[in-house]
Amino acid sequence: MNKLPMRKFKALLSSTLTASLLAATAFGQAASTSTTKKEELVALEKFEVTGSRLRPADFESALPVNSYTAQAIALGTAESVNNFLRFMPSAFGSGNYDESFVNGGDGRAFIGLRGLPTLTLINGRRSATGDLNLVPMSAVDHIDILKDGNGAVYGADAVGGVINIVTKKKFEGVSFDASYQNTTKNDISRKRFEMVYGMGGPKGSVVLGIAFFQQHDLFSRDRNEVTETNDRSFGATSGIPNPGQFNLTAAQAASLFGATTSGQYRVKNDVVAAASPADFRIGIYGNVPAAQSDRFPYALYTPAVRPAKRYNVYSSMDYSIFDKTLKIYADVFYMRGYSQAGLAPSPAGFRAATPVGSANDFRIPASNYWVQRVFGAARASDITNWNYRFVDFGPRLIDTKFDDFALTTGFKGDITERVGYDVSYLWNRNESLEIERAGVN
Repeated sequence: MNKLPMRKFKALLSSTLTASLLAATAFGQAASTSTTKKEELVALEKFEVTGSRLRPADFESALPVNSYTAQAIALGTAESVNNFLRFMPSAFGSGNYDESFVNGGDGRAFIGLRGLPTLTLINGRRSATGDLNLVPMSAVDHIDILKDGNGAVYGADAVGGVINIVTKKKFEGVSFDASYQNTTKNDISRKRFEMVYGMGGPKGSVVLGIAFFQQHDLFSRDRNEVTETNDRSFGATSGIPNPGQFNLTAAQAASLFGATTSGQYRVKNDVVAAASPADFRIGIYGNVPAAQSDRFPYALYTPAVRPAKRYNVYSSMDYSIFDKTLKIYADVFYMRGYSQAGLAPSPAGFRAATPVGSANDFRIPASNYWVQRVFGAARASDITNWNYRFVDFGPRLIDTKFDDFALTTGFKGDITERVGYDVSYLWNRNESLEIERAGVN
């Protein structure tokens, strides 16, 4: 076997490694040179930073601003600005409402980041109501979210953060978007249709759009989970029931029933019309197991999803008169909405007052015909404190109709590379009408 001397082998290995390193270095230099030749300078367009008044393109905000483009939003299932925002982890607590919110809402949509006051802007400007539904999804170019409070710039209503909805400005062509949703039981449906049209040229552009949304109601009683359980737990019920109750003192209970215990007396469950004192018992209205409670269940009368209908019309235009020196612009938004809230039948408490027989005296006198008939003349006594829930009238319905109109117009331009001006006029008008039916005051 031929063997190379050790010294020659080391020299050969050393020369091989050196040659390889030189080749790799030369290759790296060639690649670097090639990459450098392909690099091109890109001029960034001017943009506004939500949460700052500074304009330079090289400005970097110290506050965390998340920006979501229309393309990124479209990757999800959100069909409105509200649907998109309410799934953010920070959208919790008070201040978060949408058109389905039953008790306390009016069919509008608002957001409160971490339950704190949150300012909603449209193209960097305030709206009269802050309703997220004023801008349809088809009009959105991107949404900027400032999750930290910025009261120094916007005031106390931005303690929780700022939501800036920026609409489309440079859009050409026509776009249609429609959706239909329903449950497997076909008892609720959501319909949505949106269209946007845009055209433009070197000096300006115009964007027009319309939108329609309709949602049908769903009552809690339409689900077996509610009607079968008939939930009477303390937190889901009221102490003012139907049938009503007599809140008797010990003296009144002794006179009417021959009892020695004060309490809230009601007719027994199997009694249709009371005919004697034996048809009554003391009601159970405390925090007891649901099966034993006589409390009134809200869920049998209230909606889980409220009906809503909404029409939107919007337009945006801009025109350059003197290149970048003078540009006029205008944004118009109009929304007409309808929503209906449902509450449990009205509860009412009636008390005695003096003088007897006055307008505020709601006692049931001992001389009342039914008191005499049920309890007898010998036992009859004034009932000075009693409650009743007006199930006879059905649930309370609150119809809300509202019209929102927002107009922004103005002119702006650049004086120098870093100095510009923007003069605008903002006009908002909001009208709402609430009609309550089947309510007792």
